[in-house]
Amino acid sequence: MADVAVELESVIAAWSADMEEDQGGEWARTVLHGMIRRLAGAAGRGLHEPERTLGRIVAPLLELRTRLCTESAYELADAVRETVAAGGVRVRDSAEGSEWRWEGEVDDQQAGSPAEA
Repeated sequence: MADVAVELESVIAAWSADMEEDQGGEWARTVLHGMIRRLAGAAGRGLHEPERTLGRIVAPLLELRTRLCTESAYELADAVRETVAAGGVRVRDSAEGSEWRWEGEVDDQQAGSPAEA
């Protein structure tokens, strides 16, 4: 989305340069900047609320991983762990199930809910 916003800025700049007078270029930039601020806010909230954003993806993957372990498909279960780890999610197993933690730029103390076994 950020790439699209940058590209749109370039298009607005080129369009404005082709005009002899301002025919909405400033207004278009103002709207674009507002959209970028909203995008940045949403992205920031997403990084600070990993349980809500990443949890919708990570929890089902950990449930799949638990099922694979139950069926002795350990190689596939390890592949799931490696896949989420590549995305910045650390998985910790316990007797109660698997827990995850986002290891991105947010507080490392924030953890996701344990996956249902």
